[in-house]
Amino acid sequence: MIYCRHCNRPSARESGPCPHCGNDLGGAAGTPEPDLPAPPPAPAPASPAAGAPAAPPSPDDDSLAAVTAAGGVALDLDPEGEASAGSGMELADDDLGPAPPSMPAFGGGKALDLGQAGDDEDIQLATIEPPERSAGTTAEPSLTADRPIEEKEIGLAAGFGSPAPGPIGAIKYALRVYGRLKDLATEQERALETSGTAVQRQRAIAAELGRKAHAAETVSDAAKPLVARALAADSDVIGAEQRRKGLESEHRARVAALEGDQARAEQEATPLRERVAILSHELEQHRNEQRRIESQLKRAQIELRNLTEMIESRQKAYADQEKPKEERERLLADIADFDKQQPGVRARIDEHRKELEGAHGPVAEHEALLAEAQGQLDDKLAKVDALRREREDLIRSYDAARGQVVGQIENEESQAESAWAAVGVKLLEDEVAEGPLADLGAALGGAIERTREAHRKVEVLKHARDSYDRGVVKQAKIIGVLGAAVVVGLIVAIGVALT
Repeated sequence: MIYCRHCNRPSARESGPCPHCGNDLGGAAGTPEPDLPAPPPAPAPASPAAGAPAAPPSPDDDSLAAVTAAGGVALDLDPEGEASAGSGMELADDDLGPAPPSMPAFGGGKALDLGQAGDDEDIQLATIEPPERSAGTTAEPSLTADRPIEEKEIGLAAGFGSPAPGPIGAIKYALRVYGRLKDLATEQERALETSGTAVQRQRAIAAELGRKAHAAETVSDAAKPLVARALAADSDVIGAEQRRKGLESEHRARVAALEGDQARAEQEATPLRERVAILSHELEQHRNEQRRIESQLKRAQIELRNLTEMIESRQKAYADQEKPKEERERLLADIADFDKQQPGVRARIDEHRKELEGAHGPVAEHEALLAEAQGQLDDKLAKVDALRREREDLIRSYDAARGQVVGQIENEESQAESAWAAVGVKLLEDEVAEGPLADLGAALGGAIERTREAHRKVEVLKHARDSYDRGVVKQAKIIGVLGAAVVVGLIVAIGVALT
């Protein structure tokens, strides 16, 4: 493997165009990788600008805030430089994840821990020492990840600017800091997402390189222990997938059995529903007939009662001797007529009573048959409902169990990918990623470079959020508080004067 004299990136080819920049690889500049210096520590937060007024002493002020001089608008700023309005984001060193891997083509140092390859220990990639440079060859580092983080870069990213002299300048600066801290928190969150995506992409490329190298039987002896761990991790993935398939097969069988029982119960309930409907209809007909007979009986009884009352009233009138003879004869004729009607009415009453007694039997019989059929239907519907609830419970428990198995599969797949990624990085370290695998090796190198740059951007934004002038912001807070106190005092004084 040589390095392009134009872009200083690795190439498995020794002649022809560079796979990265397209320039000719020939010439003395196609040399082993340069020794890249380790990145220096980031500079300390910027000190207060020269000429800025010193912050007044405030022994009880342990928070950073600022208020406008006239309106007393508070800037709720944390003393460590984090906006406390819900937009801040604490970043510990661990939030950045593991350091990106290095290799002979990318400046030496510790390689990235790409995850676990087994249940008991992590795959730690060995320290990669750069090869010795040929005498008389030089090359400039091209990796942005190795560039030191400078104060100017932090200042540009922060966008706070320099505070203008005087109280108004301090307040404007504090307001600008407050607004920028929110924006920086959003930018840093995006940078963390980009960094995480870069790490995932780097691991995927490294894993692909490891798998293809194993398939092509081009694995170096030094990487064979890592291959053994990766194969074991693949076996774990296969085992977890088999458990998932077994769980799904068992679940489908149980659900099918419950659905069959439910279908049969529904089928058995259908004739019961029809029988209940028929018996209900017949019972209603018998009850209507019973009500018709009862109505006829009541009318006959009323008719007999009216005849009796009319006979009694005419008998009382007939007993009055002072009534004219003609009228008494008419009353006597009415009595005789009414008396003749009574036997027929009584006969009808007796007939209706017999009919009513006959109607009671079918009604009671159908009520009993309907109650029996309804009970059978209710039992069958209860069974259907129980089967439905059992099926729903089974599905819920299966979803929970499947979620656990899927989580195990994802974990095993992640460990397998990490194990194969360790193989890929080891192959690149040993300069084995050549020939058909050269493109993947170059892609892995580019992915590592992008991961470093993404981590670097996170670090720049982290330092940027902490680079504002705390003294000026504290001064702005005090000025704002004093201004608010003056305004309140004037309002109180005016109020007293008006009263």
